[in-house]
Amino acid sequence: MTTIENDRFYPVTEVAELIGVNYRTALKEIHSGRLHAVPVGPKPIYRVPGWALRNYQTGCAPQPVVAAG
Repeated sequence: MTTIENDRFYPVTEVAELIGVNYRTALKEIHSGRLHAVPVGPKPIYRVPGWALRNYQTGCAPQPVVAAG
C-alpha cells in the first residue's frame, strides 16, 4: 500500500491508480465535488492534495451540492 503524504499534490493519473479507477472516473469524481482538487494551468489540469485523497479513501469526502428546484 502506498503511503499518502498530506503535504503533497497528486496528479489525476496517480490518484486514479491509488483509488483503483480509470482516469475518466477520477475526473468525474473531481467534477462532481466528491474529490477535492486544485486546478493548475490554463487547461483543466488538476492536482489533488494528499489530505483530500486520504479523506476520499476513508469516506470523509464532501458530498456534492444539489441545487434546489
